[in-house]
Amino acid sequence: MTARSTIILLILTTALAVKGGIDLTPVSNDYVAEGIKHQQLTFHQDKQRIEYEPPSGWKFDASA
Repeated sequence: MTARSTIILLILTTALAVKGGIDLTPVSNDYVAEGIKHQQLTFHQDKQRIEYEPPSGWKFDASA
């Protein structure tokens, strides 16, 4: 019975971890601050936004 409950616990933990994952599809935004153009990438996790500003000169590919 211990092995069975361990397997069930593992499956439930995995299901919860997958549900709370970050959507790594970036949305690109540009803005100007102090006369310098900056690029910002936005990711989503549930209803939250995660914003990242890559170093200048870095490029990204937003393909699936």
